[in-house]
Amino acid sequence: MRTFLFLCCLLPLSLFAQEKTTFKNLDVFELEWAQNPQIAPNGSKIVYQRSGFDIMTDQRTSRLWIMNSDGSGHSKLTNADVNEGNATWSPDGSRIAYTSSTKNGSEIFIYWLNTQKIARLTQLEKSPSNLAWSHDGKQIGFTMKVDAKQPSLVAAPKKPKGAKWAKHPR
Repeated sequence: MRTFLFLCCLLPLSLFAQEKTTFKNLDVFELEWAQNPQIAPNGSKIVYQRSGFDIMTDQRTSRLWIMNSDGSGHSKLTNADVNEGNATWSPDGSRIAYTSSTKNGSEIFIYWLNTQKIARLTQLEKSPSNLAWSHDGKQIGFTMKVDAKQPSLVAAPKKPKGAKWAKHPR
């Protein structure tokens, strides 16, 4: 009888016990997240960056996705299988400027919503970022690292003969 009661008490507990799972190292490749959502000027659509990790190359991936503001019509913005980002809407909402990886680095592209056509605008030495449209939608500004010699605001005086000055700062 004791054994029977013990089993009767243990059975309901075992039904509710669930196997605990822990985060494994390779689980990081299953993670995806959304970032940098950009709402169209008229509020009808949202373009965002969907990021994750590629297990085969051990690198971060980033693709642009677009959807209607009510959540319908969710799809990848382009057919390209390369990293994309920095999406920004034109003032009239007819185009999206974005950066996309090429074999020579990132370049600026334009996507036309009505035709779904894409055009590359740049061929730069370095990768552009922080894209911004002019108010009339005719120009795009961006930032880019440019290698240049540090400017010198003043010329240092000459060291007197025999002087032991401190080393130049690093």
